[in-house]
Amino acid sequence: MRKHMRMFVLLIAALALSACGGGETSGDPLGTDSITVKAEPETVGPGQESVITATVARFNENPAIERSVTFTFRTNNSGGTLRAVNNRVDGQNQARAVYTAGWNAPGAEISDTIQASLPNGAGAVVVITRAGSGIAEMKAEPSEVAANQSSVVTVSVTDSGDKPISGAMVFFSIPVANSGSPSLTAYSAVTDGLGKATTVYTPGSASPDQTVSDTVEARLANGSSRSVVITRTGVAEEPVETAEPLAISVAANPASVSAGGLSIITAKVRTSNTEAAVSGVAVTFSVNGAGGAETVSPATAVTDRNGNATTVFIGNSGAAAGSANAVKASMTAGGNTYTAAVVIPYP
Repeated sequence: MRKHMRMFVLLIAALALSACGGGETSGDPLGTDSITVKAEPETVGPGQESVITATVARFNENPAIERSVTFTFRTNNSGGTLRAVNNRVDGQNQARAVYTAGWNAPGAEISDTIQASLPNGAGAVVVITRAGSGIAEMKAEPSEVAANQSSVVTVSVTDSGDKPISGAMVFFSIPVANSGSPSLTAYSAVTDGLGKATTVYTPGSASPDQTVSDTVEARLANGSSRSVVITRTGVAEEPVETAEPLAISVAANPASVSAGGLSIITAKVRTSNTEAAVSGVAVTFSVNGAGGAETVSPATAVTDRNGNATTVFIGNSGAAAGSANAVKASMTAGGNTYTAAVVIPYP
């Protein structure tokens, strides 16, 4: 009888312990579900994204499809954001979130820490490096223009690992304006997918008989800046008198553009027999094709001592991939009209 009573007491105690469960989640009675987390990529620039993937392993090695993962910041130095893609794990036992790096102190390299947690208290962290950004390069094409010509100014913004930064605001200015009242088509621009931002410079008309220089500066909000000097020539080109017939050719650089992109158009005027440069000839530019929103500026330019006249093609911002524009250059000399054209596609 005592033996039976002892067995009965042991059975009741075992049942009581089983009912208590140790205070863990009902799906994990021993609290042994585990979690790991990773980020791809682990280094991003301001405004760029990284995919956070948490992988859950169940205590009994069964699929963890009913488990939920919470993503939070342990540290958020960059001012970044987290957006859950799926909190409940999928068929691969994974949950995902998207981290977007913030713009706090964008010139500095800083780190954010993201934690992935389970209801049972298990958690794991991953550190993402937010690289700093800076203006790596600034150039003007061409760097020397006549009074009625323009130059395309391009800056390249990269992080500390030389990777291009898209979505960065670049502020342009002309701190030195010796040509009088030079202008820019845009005084601020956002970098594209290649980390580039552009504006078009046109010189002023002061002291037209002198060669002067202007300075265009580009600056980021973090203080990173660069500048480029553009020379405006002041010597008027005297028309070349020639009895030879003339020839005109035209080229675009770059040869293709994205929607809204810029290309430098150069018309070359030569004598058709000796191919000597012809200066002082007015060349008129026009554009047709993709949709009517594209332009050239200036519409007329005079050939320089090398027989070159330049303008800037500004593409249609709504152009469809696979479409194209044609830029035509024409001039009249000796009662004859000469024309040439170049096709600029939108890949």
